[in-house]
Amino acid sequence: MIKTVPVSLNRTIDDSYEISIGAGIFSEKVQGVFSTLKPTRVAIVTDTHLYKIYRDTLNVTFGNDARIIVYPAGESKKNFRTINGMFGELQEAGLDRKSCIVAFGGGVTGDMAGFLAGIFLRGVRFIQVPTSLLAMVDSSTGGKTGVDTPGGKNLMGVFHQPKSVIIDTDFLRTLPKRELINGMAEVVKHGIIADRDYFTLVEKKRTKIKKLDPDTMIEVISGSCRIKSAVVSADEKEAGLRQTLNFGHTIGHAVEAASDFKIPHGYAVAIGMAAEAYISQKRGYLSGKEFERITRVLKAYGLLKYAALSDKLDAGRIIHASARDKKNVASNVRFVVIPEIGKVREENGVYSFDMKEGELLDALQKVKEF
Repeated sequence: MIKTVPVSLNRTIDDSYEISIGAGIFSEKVQGVFSTLKPTRVAIVTDTHLYKIYRDTLNVTFGNDARIIVYPAGESKKNFRTINGMFGELQEAGLDRKSCIVAFGGGVTGDMAGFLAGIFLRGVRFIQVPTSLLAMVDSSTGGKTGVDTPGGKNLMGVFHQPKSVIIDTDFLRTLPKRELINGMAEVVKHGIIADRDYFTLVEKKRTKIKKLDPDTMIEVISGSCRIKSAVVSADEKEAGLRQTLNFGHTIGHAVEAASDFKIPHGYAVAIGMAAEAYISQKRGYLSGKEFERITRVLKAYGLLKYAALSDKLDAGRIIHASARDKKNVASNVRFVVIPEIGKVREENGVYSFDMKEGELLDALQKVKEF
């Protein structure tokens, strides 16, 4: 005898939130969010580097009752061992399901704090306070969280949306120049995949961006957030359109891993964008003029600084890392095809396509010329 019992889970969940962008808004916006959330306990996750710079700011903003969890800075610490230590600190601090975790830092901090919030007590609330340009324009929005494993980057994670994202451009003042450039990779990417006018703005305002002109930075960051927000709102779990945000990442993540993370994320993604744009051109979708414009902007921002190193990396490791990318389908390496700046190729709701091993190797040979 067999009996069946249905479990009906049809429901609508509203995970909407606001991204606030401005100069000097951090403390005021945090207090505004907390007045709405009314958390029972608060824990702030940050790294050793930022804690040295902003210790007093954190203490004044959050008070003595908040638990500040400080971990050693660096991508190499983005692993489950670090998460396990943080988990213990949350328990020690007495956080419950009505508590709130604050991610204060760059993409590594945001990914880990979001993952921690997603798994602690099966999910608690958290807010993102990105301090790097890369986190401001990319990782703080969209709810992707996770840690790295020996098998690859971000292979362990959950989708867990923040309750708010607070972007204070004043934090960019303490950002090393290399990290500012690192973040520009995602800015350029957003223009390439979604908005030609935005790409032109980024192309023309390079001097003001490099000088961190306040109004220009608010304009640029809000433009990237607008593009990413539209994509995430349409496709939260990456079933279709959100695949476009992976432009440059298939090869980029592989290059990053093959370099043992010595090539920073944004620079690696820029190598990936140049390579994937080249494959798009070789397949007859992207014109030579458009390809040259893309690589010219990447070079102008210094994003192809490590391109020559791609030739010195173990090609086998790059191929292996590409094959293990979480975005692949049926073990086939997938990438986003660009027909022109501001658009991506779409075919019956599919936004990523199979890449051949020969194309990958050929593209890496091309990119080393930059």
